[in-house]
Amino acid sequence: MENNQINTDILIIGGGSAGVAAAVASARMGVRAMLIEKGPFLGGKATRAIVSTICGAYFRSEGAALRHAHVGFPKEFCGRLSVASGTEPFTYVEGLRFLPYDHQAFKLLCDAYMLNEKVQLFLHASLSSVGMENGIIDSVDAIALDRRVKIFPKTVIDCTGEALVATLCDLEVLKDETYQASAMVFSLTGIESADFENLSLSVRRSMKRGVEAGRLHPELEKLSIIPGSLKKGLASAK
Repeated sequence: MENNQINTDILIIGGGSAGVAAAVASARMGVRAMLIEKGPFLGGKATRAIVSTICGAYFRSEGAALRHAHVGFPKEFCGRLSVASGTEPFTYVEGLRFLPYDHQAFKLLCDAYMLNEKVQLFLHASLSSVGMENGIIDSVDAIALDRRVKIFPKTVIDCTGEALVATLCDLEVLKDETYQASAMVFSLTGIESADFENLSLSVRRSMKRGVEAGRLHPELEKLSIIPGSLKKGLASAK
């Protein structure tokens, strides 16, 4: 197996939304930035779990004006993603605003950022060990497809979402006593209705009737169409 040694200023572990943002911010500081991601593409849960919407980018508002919660990179990213996806911010109950997006557009936008900002990117790259000297990380070992890579970073940013670097360093991590329930997102095809409100109401009504008749599990009454996902006979549900 080929072995490579690479020096970099900032190494980002994990290519989800946080990792992409960290890589872009690092590169724009004028330093050498490297990003390693274990999967075949960037975006993390946003692209692999068919999340379909970005929530938290805008303040709640019932009016027509759209207020960004973050005016830096998040605003820039959402603006470009909106154009690439052909979508607009969606207003839901109690003024909740979020951006529906196309998963492929999200992937391609992340790729474009890495290319334009000259971030050194390794996909299919798994972190295997972390070297430390006097309590400071001085090297990181990874396997990228068919080659071993030994990286010598000045700074490491863990964006894995599971504190992988801390775990490999045998550091104590904090654990939540309670966790937010996750949703199972899936796609529906062959939808004749082009009206989200009618489709959403029809699904909720059908689920409720099925549960009341004993044909469906009570949990299925929570099934809903993801707002903003209905497009060209396709929609996402959770």
